[in-house]
Amino acid sequence: MVLLYVQFYFITIATILGTGILGLPVTLAHSGFVPFLLPFIGSYLMQCILILVFTELLQVAFFHKMQLQNAFPKSASASVRFEALPVVENEHPMAGTASGEDQTDDSDAPTILSDDFDFESHLAENLEIPVVKPNLHMVGELFLSKVGAFCFDIVLGVTFVSVLISYALAGSQAYADILRINNVTAMIPVFCFLLTMVVVFLQFLVQPVISILTLVKGSMFAACVVVTFLVGAKVDNQYKESWGAVGEPFLMGTVAIGGIINILPILFARIRPKADQIRKLNIAVILGLTTCFVLNIMWCWTILKIVPQTNTCPLEKHQTQQSSASVSPMTAMIAGSSTKPPEACTSISLQESHDKGDISTIPLSDVIDQDYPQYGIVSIFVEFFIMVSITVSYLTFGSAMHHMITGMVDSFWESRGQIIADKLRLKVSVNNDVEFFNIKASVWIRVTVSIISFFLVFCVAMSHPKGFIKVLDRVTSLSQNLQNCVFVPMMLVVVKNNECYKNVQISFKLHNVIYVLYIFVIIFYGVAVIYDLLIWGRALIG
Repeated sequence: MVLLYVQFYFITIATILGTGILGLPVTLAHSGFVPFLLPFIGSYLMQCILILVFTELLQVAFFHKMQLQNAFPKSASASVRFEALPVVENEHPMAGTASGEDQTDDSDAPTILSDDFDFESHLAENLEIPVVKPNLHMVGELFLSKVGAFCFDIVLGVTFVSVLISYALAGSQAYADILRINNVTAMIPVFCFLLTMVVVFLQFLVQPVISILTLVKGSMFAACVVVTFLVGAKVDNQYKESWGAVGEPFLMGTVAIGGIINILPILFARIRPKADQIRKLNIAVILGLTTCFVLNIMWCWTILKIVPQTNTCPLEKHQTQQSSASVSPMTAMIAGSSTKPPEACTSISLQESHDKGDISTIPLSDVIDQDYPQYGIVSIFVEFFIMVSITVSYLTFGSAMHHMITGMVDSFWESRGQIIADKLRLKVSVNNDVEFFNIKASVWIRVTVSIISFFLVFCVAMSHPKGFIKVLDRVTSLSQNLQNCVFVPMMLVVVKNNECYKNVQISFKLHNVIYVLYIFVIIFYGVAVIYDLLIWGRALIG
């Protein structure tokens, strides 16, 4: 069971560790380090609160849904708690029944299933109980009005598509760079097509592959940070700081360690809704967030210490020089050599990369190759890491979007499938399902909608091959921050005030202090949304 939470830890890292390392450093061209760091710490704390709150919303959605699907016996009250709910291996969690003894109306104590509850026998006797698969669409459908749920789905769709667009752009740059292909646009179709096929048709392989590749990715990134950290300390480029330019790294910081709640339903569906397992899920995810938080800070400091902020030559010329051809990269690194030719002034900068829409590793590699060739091995290592990193991130977020689409299609087909089948006079199988070529109609719809969504990602990426930073700054940040400061608070209000939900007993309940602290989450991301809208308004005005 421990391996499951280790997998959650790595999946969390795979989700987060992408946009931050690729887009965050280039937004520090004018702000410097400290003006970025303080808002970034705030973003980390807000995400921790958000994870805890959204996990509780998933619990309420799960137990309420099981009550609606008659998973509880009539003799059990609405306060049934599943503290020791068993599950079948490799299945999503399902609710069992409580004890057959009648409960009196004057008893408020929740019924708790015993540890020796025979779950398999219960399944055999209650085959009509459907499997509950928590997903983002279901959460919005339960806790929001029809209009609110529709808007929530739209914002989620925009979030997933914009993040995947940024990964498609970054991935094509990374692969073109490692393969030494000048035409970056030519790599976009290859990157998008291959990974889309894996997400849509080989979903059973995605999570194991993600876990393995994320272990490789995390190890490579830790090594990259340590090595480039040492290089940065030797190069010691002097950077400037300005609080007047804090806005851009603030917005990118909310994206860099954001979006975790979008993959929480996938993780929640793989555990039993017991208090200890919910607690371990929260710990695994927050540890993954913390790891990315620390690595992102070290990475940004390293980039600032190596790459100039603007198109000037701030790097001082060293008095002693060595011929880079006579010194091996590893020997030079150990010896601490950081010399460069006296004529090596360069226009390579974070500002230039920001304006061109390049990922942060491109100016890093360019500076090292041009001015510090003795560290060339670091540049190559970073390029390979980025290639693996973006591949994992695309698969992770692509799977999350496919999971949401599955929830939307299942909800639609459950309510309207029979009507559509009757109107079109479709044949119904013995399992009461509409099938084409022995495949359920709902599966066909899932695949079709998913392919259309990924095709949209491809089209936008092809039309804006240099739009990596703009997509993250203007689209992803706005949609993610709207989730955090508008839709999640609306769900909390409904859960806390609606009689249908506030009486639902859950396994792991948060202290009321967490809900008070969520006010700061609303304020923090509300400010981000306002700043986003100001940028949009300024861009529209011209």
